[in-house]
Amino acid sequence: MRAEIVRGSLTAVLAVTLLVAGGCGSGGGAEPSADRPTPPSTGTSTGAGSAATQSTPLDGTWEATITRKAFVGYAVDRGVRRRDALAMVEVDLPGSEFSLRFLDGSFNLTGPTGESWNSGRFEVHGDELHVLEPGSSTPFRLAMRLDGERLRLEVIEGQGDGREHLPGVPDIVAGGAIYCSVPWVRVSA
Repeated sequence: MRAEIVRGSLTAVLAVTLLVAGGCGSGGGAEPSADRPTPPSTGTSTGAGSAATQSTPLDGTWEATITRKAFVGYAVDRGVRRRDALAMVEVDLPGSEFSLRFLDGSFNLTGPTGESWNSGRFEVHGDELHVLEPGSSTPFRLAMRLDGERLRLEVIEGQGDGREHLPGVPDIVAGGAIYCSVPWVRVSA
């Protein structure tokens, strides 16, 4: 039951983030590309609209151990009060081992007990990862830094609508905490 609530919470967080852009960043409602232009495609783009799926530098399986300290620290660093961040941990972090698989333009985020938390399509545009859930037309945009077998992700400002995942915790911060609080390490290509 708890895994279903957490999985539903993460899906709701990303769905809201994906559906609405503007309001959280310095752009104050400007289109995300107005704050940070999307770099030109490097030929490693893949996605639902491509005729033949191309490989990307992310293809493979990545794992992350997300500790309570990292999870809370991520939220606090983004303006969430510590007590609200601790409440978020109780709801959204039932364990610490996560897996993220990218293959043929699809991604799947697996939680601590092996259940799928989130999945959909993805595209790589230069130094940006665009994650798109089924039924959404607006991607969740993450800046990515690939250093050998380590991947760092960061939510690009200007996304989200200010809704709260929990009292005192914006949706965009809750979604970012899973993807961005620690580096991901490639375990297979």
